[in-house]
Parts: sequence; structure tokens; C-alpha cells
Amino acid sequence: MSIRIALADDHILYREGFALALNSINNTSLVISVSNGQELLQQMNDQEIDVVFLDIYMPVMDGFTTAKQLNLHHPHSKIIILSSFTDIGHIKRMLACNISGYISKIATTAVIQKAIKLVFKKGYYYDKEVYHQIQSNLNTISQGNSYLTEREITIIKLFALQYSAKQIADILCSSIRTVEKQKELLLQKTNSFSFIGVLIYALKNGYLLLDEIK
Repeated sequence: MSIRIALADDHILYREGFALALNSINNTSLVISVSNGQELLQQMNDQEIDVVFLDIYMPVMDGFTTAKQLNLHHPHSKIIILSSFTDIGHIKRMLACNISGYISKIATTAVIQKAIKLVFKKGYYYDKEVYHQIQSNLNTISQGNSYLTEREITIIKLFALQYSAKQIADILCSSIRTVEKQKELLLQKTNSFSFIGVLIYALKNGYLLLDEIK
């Protein structure tokens, strides 16, 4: 039985290298290879995929949104994050998306093979660097208030882009009062005295990239 693989990554050279790596792994086949999450979901409507490898930052639809859509529409497909971001902020945010594995983009073919095998058979796999980060931060990962939700991240991003509370309320189909309350809660959650502190927290922990708020 061949394990059916899908890959979403916006770098074509990486996709080509990944395909070559899979050619050397027995009982695997790369069925889908696309540049973003939207293309992946479109092609998966006609395919049954066992394991999906996702990059985090892609155009059109990123790994966070894609993982959530996969959980909703393709719950039997196991998700492995394949990223150059292995800090605890990114790991925590992806763990909240119900992923099955997380490995570095510089992983060897042997590590990719091991990840596929263990995720397919046991349900999870994290490479050594990621596993170390998880073990070192078990307390913060287990605390529900230690990481930001997607809505909170959106609010931070919009404030950073200098949208007003009214504009944010309109975008989120909410009220100004609710947005202001969420802003206050973010100050408490990140132990910040001003919203600049919230922004620094989000950048430092991988919830935002500078490119997203330029």
C-alpha cells in the first residue's frame, strides 16, 4: 500500500527537491504538489491524501488557515508542518491547529521518511529540535492563556496597520466596545503596559512577521 502525500510550499525548487526525496522512499507517492493552501484544498476535493506537508507562510492561503480547513473538510489526512520557523511561538500556534507533526525544512530524507511512517502509523512525529522546544515549554503550552488565538492575532495585525477600533469592528462584524475590550484583554494576556508591548510580544513569539505589518 502506497502512502499518498501532498505538499504545499511556495518555493518551486523546494517542491522539486522534496519530490526527489520521496522518490527514494518506498511505499510513498507524491500525489499533489502546489504553491499554496488554496490550490491544495481545490485539488484535494478529488483526491484522498494520507499525509499533507504544509509550509507555514505561503501566498493566497497560509499554513494556519489551510490546517484549519483540512481539519474541517479532510479530517483523515494527517498534517505535518515543514518549516524553517522552529521557535516556540510558531510551534504553539500550529499545535493549536491540530497538526500531527512538525519538522524543519532542512530535515534529511531519513527524517522525512521517519515522519511519514510514524505519523501514518502512530499519529504524530516531531523532529529533535521541535521536540526539545515543546519539552522546554510544556508549562506555557499547557496553559490556555499563554498563546494567542487567530482572532487576537488579526486584531493585533489590524491595529499595527493603524486601523481604528471602528474600522476593525466593521471588518470583524463586531462592535467597537467588543474590540476595545479585546484590546484590554490582550494587554493583560501579554503582560504589556501599552499596545506596543502587545505588538512586540506577537513579533517575538512568531505570531506576526514584520512583512505582515509593513
